[in-house]
Amino acid sequence: MSFTRFMLSDECQTLWTQGVQRIPAQEQVLHRLSATAAPNKRMILSLLDHTRPMPTYPFMIHVWEALNAGLTELPLSNPEQALKKMEQTLQASWGALQN
Repeated sequence: MSFTRFMLSDECQTLWTQGVQRIPAQEQVLHRLSATAAPNKRMILSLLDHTRPMPTYPFMIHVWEALNAGLTELPLSNPEQALKKMEQTLQASWGALQN
Protein backbone atom coordinates (compact mmCIF):
# COMPACT_ATOMS: atom_id res chain seq x y z
CA MET A 1 0.00 0.00 0.00
CA SER A 2 2.84 2.40 0.76
CA PHE A 3 4.32 1.83 -2.71
CA THR A 4 0.93 2.52 -4.30
CA ARG A 5 0.53 5.68 -2.23
CA PHE A 6 3.99 6.82 -3.33
CA MET A 7 3.36 6.07 -7.02
CA LEU A 8 0.12 8.05 -6.90
CA SER A 9 1.57 10.87 -4.81
CA ASP A 10 1.82 14.38 -6.19
CA GLU A 11 5.61 14.16 -6.00
CA CYS A 12 5.90 10.92 -7.98
CA GLN A 13 3.25 11.88 -10.54
CA THR A 14 5.08 15.15 -11.16
CA LEU A 15 8.39 13.32 -11.57
CA TRP A 16 6.85 10.93 -14.11
CA THR A 17 5.30 13.83 -15.96
CA GLN A 18 8.50 15.84 -16.18
CA GLY A 19 11.08 13.08 -16.35
CA VAL A 20 9.62 10.62 -18.83
CA GLN A 21 6.73 12.57 -20.38
CA ARG A 22 3.96 10.37 -18.96
CA ILE A 23 0.41 11.57 -18.49
CA PRO A 24 -0.26 11.80 -14.76
CA ALA A 25 -3.06 9.82 -13.13
CA GLN A 26 -3.78 12.61 -10.66
CA GLU A 27 -6.07 15.34 -11.98
CA GLN A 28 -4.33 18.07 -9.94
CA VAL A 29 -0.99 17.21 -11.53
CA LEU A 30 -2.62 17.02 -14.97
CA HIS A 31 -4.16 20.49 -14.54
CA ARG A 32 -0.82 21.89 -13.38
CA LEU A 33 0.89 20.30 -16.38
CA SER A 34 -1.70 21.74 -18.77
CA ALA A 35 -1.30 25.20 -17.29
CA THR A 36 2.47 25.24 -17.82
CA ALA A 37 2.78 23.13 -20.99
CA ALA A 38 3.74 24.35 -24.43
CA PRO A 39 0.79 24.88 -26.82
CA ASN A 40 1.30 21.57 -28.66
CA LYS A 41 1.45 19.59 -25.42
CA ARG A 42 -1.62 21.45 -24.13
CA MET A 43 -3.50 20.48 -27.31
CA ILE A 44 -2.53 16.83 -26.87
CA LEU A 45 -3.65 16.89 -23.25
CA SER A 46 -6.96 18.49 -24.24
CA LEU A 47 -7.72 15.39 -26.31
CA LEU A 48 -8.07 13.46 -23.04
CA ASP A 49 -11.42 15.21 -22.56
CA HIS A 50 -12.74 13.13 -25.47
CA THR A 51 -11.42 9.72 -24.42
CA ARG A 52 -12.70 6.77 -22.47
CA PRO A 53 -10.89 3.85 -20.87
CA MET A 54 -9.99 0.94 -23.11
CA PRO A 55 -12.09 -2.18 -22.47
CA THR A 56 -10.34 -4.98 -20.61
CA TYR A 57 -12.43 -7.83 -22.02
CA PRO A 58 -10.48 -10.99 -22.93
CA PHE A 59 -11.59 -10.61 -26.57
CA MET A 60 -9.46 -7.44 -26.80
CA ILE A 61 -6.39 -9.63 -27.42
CA HIS A 62 -7.94 -10.46 -30.79
CA VAL A 63 -8.50 -6.78 -31.51
CA TRP A 64 -4.83 -6.08 -30.74
CA GLU A 65 -3.78 -8.92 -33.03
CA ALA A 66 -5.96 -7.50 -35.80
CA LEU A 67 -4.50 -4.02 -35.30
CA ASN A 68 -0.99 -5.49 -35.43
CA ALA A 69 -1.80 -7.33 -38.67
CA GLY A 70 -3.18 -4.15 -40.21
CA LEU A 71 -0.27 -1.99 -39.12
CA THR A 72 2.18 -4.59 -40.43
CA GLU A 73 0.36 -4.61 -43.77
CA LEU A 74 0.12 -0.82 -44.07
CA PRO A 75 3.70 -0.06 -45.25
CA LEU A 76 3.50 -2.98 -47.70
CA SER A 77 0.33 -1.92 -49.50
CA ASN A 78 -2.35 0.72 -48.93
CA PRO A 79 -4.83 1.68 -46.21
CA GLU A 80 -7.67 -0.31 -47.76
CA GLN A 81 -5.57 -3.47 -47.82
CA ALA A 82 -4.48 -2.88 -44.24
CA LEU A 83 -8.12 -2.52 -43.15
CA LYS A 84 -8.98 -5.69 -45.04
CA LYS A 85 -6.14 -7.52 -43.29
CA MET A 86 -7.45 -6.32 -39.92
CA GLU A 87 -10.96 -7.50 -40.77
CA GLN A 88 -9.69 -10.90 -41.95
CA THR A 89 -7.66 -11.37 -38.77
CA LEU A 90 -10.58 -10.39 -36.56
CA GLN A 91 -12.98 -12.64 -38.49
CA ALA A 92 -10.56 -15.56 -38.17
CA SER A 93 -10.32 -15.01 -34.42
CA TRP A 94 -14.08 -14.72 -34.11
CA GLY A 95 -14.53 -17.91 -36.15
CA ALA A 96 -12.08 -19.80 -33.97
CA LEU A 97 -13.99 -18.72 -30.85
CA GLN A 98 -17.27 -19.89 -32.34
CA ASN A 99 -15.98 -23.45 -32.90
